[in-house]
Amino acid sequence: MNMAEDLDILWSGQDTNGIECQISQRQWQEHVAKRPEIDEALELTKAAMRTAGSAEPDRRRPADEAGRYFRLLRVSGQGRWSRHVLVVSVKCVRQDDDRWIKFYQSCWYERRKEDL
Repeated sequence: MNMAEDLDILWSGQDTNGIECQISQRQWQEHVAKRPEIDEALELTKAAMRTAGSAEPDRRRPADEAGRYFRLLRVSGQGRWSRHVLVVSVKCVRQDDDRWIKFYQSCWYERRKEDL
């Protein structure tokens, strides 16, 4: 079964490498309930997910496997968050048809290192 078919999709797009990206409505709403400050960060989250080059391994998650890996994406904050970066956690999963899909997991703001 394809995981993408089971999700209530809030947004779907592609990154610069052609990998499909998805944010589920449920995942986003549950996360905003926990972190209200990211309520206005949906467009930044999409921008981070569309950019393939800014990924780094998420060391807090399981090690890479043949069909799944976790990455952290970073994008500069805007407006009142301009002294921060938005960190977006994603899980990339190979589907039964060998396509990869980048699924939104979580996001949060961190202060820019030069502002510490």
